[in-house]
Amino acid sequence: MAIKGKGKTKPKQVTRGPKPTYVQVKPSLLMRKWVHVTAAFLVGIGAVLFTFWVVDSLRSSNREADLRSVRARERAAMSEVKARTDAALQPVGQAQPPSGFSYFPDLTKALDDFGKGKIGPGLLAKTAASAGGAAQGAQKTIEAIDATKILGGKGFPQLLIAYSLSAKARMSQALQLTQRAAEVVERAAKTPGGERRQLLVTAKGIQETASAVFADGYDDYVQAQVLAKMFVPTFGQPAPLPTG
Repeated sequence: MAIKGKGKTKPKQVTRGPKPTYVQVKPSLLMRKWVHVTAAFLVGIGAVLFTFWVVDSLRSSNREADLRSVRARERAAMSEVKARTDAALQPVGQAQPPSGFSYFPDLTKALDDFGKGKIGPGLLAKTAASAGGAAQGAQKTIEAIDATKILGGKGFPQLLIAYSLSAKARMSQALQLTQRAAEVVERAAKTPGGERRQLLVTAKGIQETASAVFADGYDDYVQAQVLAKMFVPTFGQPAPLPTG
């Protein structure tokens, strides 16, 4: 009897290994796309900001240069106004520390001295005539100063121009009043009795008004110089030291 399958062996099953899988290697941080995009964005923003900074710096530099130029022209123009005004005021009086002005002190003193009987009508009339002539000459000189033409339309501060025009107008008005006061004084010196006293009271009142108006005008004149950064205060002589 035959035995089936004898001598034949079945092949053994070989266990297959796992299939190879592809593992993707992550790129380094610097090689990642989002890093490149972010970096490019930041560089672009930086370039824009740098451009703005350069442009703003150039504009600031130009503004400063323009301002210095305007300031220089402003001081030159105001120097012209000041030189001509100071020349006109020389026969009128003199500056008083720190920013005031003594306006026709001789006429004021003559009126006071005459009222106290210290001087006669002849000297009073002579002093008044001198003051009236000086006031007339100063007014003509000041009226000839065209502050609008010298200062206007050149980019100067409007307040500077306003102060300059106000100073001119008030000084001119004060000088005109002084001429009127001088005329009344001369008339009073030739008039006897009570009428003289009344005329002198009138003249003194006119001159006091003139002094107040001039003080306002001179203050405007000082303020204009301050705005132009060219005002120099005046200082009186120091008091003598006590001796002994």
